Amino acid sequence: MSSYLSEDQDIHDTELFATKLEAELDKKIKDLPTAEEWAYIDEFRYDLDPIGHDPFVLMAYLTLTYQDFTFEQMQPVIQELHDKRYELTLEVETETRHDSDGEPYTYYILNVTLRSKSIEEVIQAELDADDTGEKQEWYNVLMETKGNRQSYKNPFTYDWTSSISSSYGYRVDPFGTELQVHRGLDIPVPVGTPIYAGLTGYVEMAGYDDIYGYYIALKDAKEDRIIKYAHCDRLLVSIGAEVIGGETVIAESGNTGESTGPHVHIEIKEDGQYQNPTYLIEWEAE
Repeated sequence: MSSYLSEDQDIHDTELFATKLEAELDKKIKDLPTAEEWAYIDEFRYDLDPIGHDPFVLMAYLTLTYQDFTFEQMQPVIQELHDKRYELTLEVETETRHDSDGEPYTYYILNVTLRSKSIEEVIQAELDADDTGEKQEWYNVLMETKGNRQSYKNPFTYDWTSSISSSYGYRVDPFGTELQVHRGLDIPVPVGTPIYAGLTGYVEMAGYDDIYGYYIALKDAKEDRIIKYAHCDRLLVSIGAEVIGGETVIAESGNTGESTGPHVHIEIKEDGQYQNPTYLIEWEAE
């Protein structure tokens, strides 16, 4: 079996929920210095493992274990997996220091420690327990095919899956402090990198926006599918132009609009609903 078995919406919602739990943990840590509970702390010291997961690993594991799952079934499973992967400890430490007059005072330090395990670490024991090797073989196939749901062409000429800077899902706003849903996929590339059309159709939108910078949106010629590319440096086709998926170079990557560095932001809408581009865009180089 080379494909995820669940419906697209269940896959979308399950991955989104996993990112929500991680983003809430990230926000909790970032909010510590402003929390009333810790107002007396003089210094915060951090020892943090990374927060995040490989969406392909998560979906391969869930497909392997639960096969045709629903989002409702997966909510407690994702919560349990999250709890197994992350351990946050807050420990108050005190030091005796002296002020400019030589008078002693207590200096309070909060040691913030986050230990994390990758999903691979958590599930490997389950894979190893299968003496037949069938689970490991199926898992390997799912990882090789990445779910076999790709219906949009690779925007580049190489495998982009190892260089994602911000995935689809919940995150702490990079320009603020609140949680937000990042409705796209960010792939860092040097300014001027050619971007290839993800589908065959026409240019529906093209222009400049304070947030997206230079952006371009392509509409499928036959289906209600739209793919959008943002933060471009240059747009190479105009509204109404016909494009061929995987062949037409539509723009060059950039760092325009609200951008934290050179990258391409990609969004996908199908039947008016946002979808996770991670599972839908081809990755193999031509």
